[in-house]
Amino acid sequence: MVQQIRVCNYVTISALTFILYDIAINMDKEITYIWNYRRNHRNGVRIPNRVKIQRIVIQFLFIFGRYYGLFFLTVVFAGTLSSSLPSRFPQSHVRCTSQQCHRSFHLGSCKIYYYYIILAGAVLYTPACNVVLAMRLEVLYRFHNGGPNPSYRKLLGCLVAGEFLVEFAVCIIMALRTTTEVLSPPSLVPWSGCLLGSNITPSLTLASW
Repeated sequence: MVQQIRVCNYVTISALTFILYDIAINMDKEITYIWNYRRNHRNGVRIPNRVKIQRIVIQFLFIFGRYYGLFFLTVVFAGTLSSSLPSRFPQSHVRCTSQQCHRSFHLGSCKIYYYYIILAGAVLYTPACNVVLAMRLEVLYRFHNGGPNPSYRKLLGCLVAGEFLVEFAVCIIMALRTTTEVLSPPSLVPWSGCLLGSNITPSLTLASW
């Protein structure tokens, strides 16, 4: 298990490095085409408020998709290395040794960690990407005169909403099951990251994908 976590940490750090590198070399284009997108116009033509709202939504989706991954990967990396955020502190009348208290805090914070990874990972991130994909497809398959195709737009909306509902339900079940399998590292193993007792959700993971 420790070896598997170490491999996952290598992958996470590699992904973080690649994303940071890509952001750094494309920052000038991003500022021009994304951060100033809402105010971009041609030859001083006034932009209608409806178009401005659409541009704000597109801006938000791009920025969220671009930078939330950095935060999420950082949390994943931190969660597999250490856990110091307890879900609850022991009552004042309850006495425990420092090791017992640490194990209790560790289990509580790891449960919070796994709830976040499951519910704020795929459930939050995938629908945002699907919305962007649906918007691109809606533009590609418009009528020949450039007007929107209402039937196709409804189909894309239903697909995005249906995928979100299925994934949300599956991830809720996965989160509830996963948190029951959280283990505290054995006393002889110098590892403070979050561990699971078993992989109990392979079929649900497949369904979620």
